[in-house]
Amino acid sequence: MPDDGPLTSYSDPFYDRLDAMAQAVRRQWWLFALVIVCIVLAAIALRLWWHREPTALGGVVAARAAEEQDEAKSEALWTELADGERYDPGFRAAAAIELCQRHLLRGETTAARRRAEDAERWARAAEDDDLILAAGLSRAAALLDGGDATAAFDLYDAAARGAGARFPARRLVADIGAALALDRLGRREEALARLEPLTGRSERGAENLLQLAASMYWHYKRGDAPLKPSGLIEATAVTVPADAVKPKAPAAPAEGAPAPPAAPAPTQ
Repeated sequence: MPDDGPLTSYSDPFYDRLDAMAQAVRRQWWLFALVIVCIVLAAIALRLWWHREPTALGGVVAARAAEEQDEAKSEALWTELADGERYDPGFRAAAAIELCQRHLLRGETTAARRRAEDAERWARAAEDDDLILAAGLSRAAALLDGGDATAAFDLYDAAARGAGARFPARRLVADIGAALALDRLGRREEALARLEPLTGRSERGAENLLQLAASMYWHYKRGDAPLKPSGLIEATAVTVPADAVKPKAPAAPAEGAPAPPAAPAPTQ
């Protein structure tokens, strides 16, 4: 049968139209196939656009914010990420921690505490234990810088117990923060007791924190004035291998060594 011959024996307008359509499809099947493929691809693209992966989106914005050299633009990107409901809650928590620290550096304790509370909420939504600890440490730092040493100590102490051996870097920050809060409360002997074990440790990747702890220990041991709060300690990047602890004798810092900052909080 020729390609353009009738496909049915009926002489009816309806079936004649079916015959004409079938013949057109047989002659230009490739064109119809191409149209169907384009429709399917367009539908897939539309679905991806409407249901974009929030983790991938958050990662892109976080990378841009971290690489941006202009501080104002960088902060705007972190703010966009922290406040953007379409982003993954883990990235929103990390962005809120970053913003909290920036507020602390500027002495904006109320704004810092608000961002830390946001970070805690989103970290719990992300079910990320490490982020939950980091957000709690940020809120403790904001409370300590805001003058509420009692509440700050409670948070630092809880974070230290919660971190345990699983998150050694967080545990270090929490212990240092707890010592700062204790000293602000006039409990210097307890602060010394909290710091003393840290002066005998050496952990790869945590050298700066341990040096800070030793400097604080001898500052308090000499009976110097309480340290003033100044904002943050960048500690999230610290990784402490479980087998990296090596005991060593504490060494007193050189006379006149600069005083360390007084309210540790992690960075994103």
